[in-house]
Amino acid sequence: AVRPGLEADLAQLWAQLLGLETVAPHEDFFALGGHSLLATRLVARIREQFGREIPLLAVFEHPTVSGLARIMADLPDAGLAGNRPVLKPVSRQLTNSRPE
Repeated sequence: AVRPGLEADLAQLWAQLLGLETVAPHEDFFALGGHSLLATRLVARIREQFGREIPLLAVFEHPTVSGLARIMADLPDAGLAGNRPVLKPVSRQLTNSRPE
């Protein structure tokens, strides 16, 4: 059974991405139908929901909920959850002035 907390939250996220009802803690992401694009989405969702920045390679090296939860538990909170960079508009006008 999935343990409460981070592991349960990860299992729910995996189930959503993979279109499944539930995911057990030791089931392999790729055996369940995951692929590199879904792994990329998983990393992005982890950043958004948990504020943790994990490398994509971590999903390939630790493809189970329990394995990834152990890795994430050791990472500091990067303060990324819900924080998006502020984008500032840039003028699209080209200037033709050259320094002399």
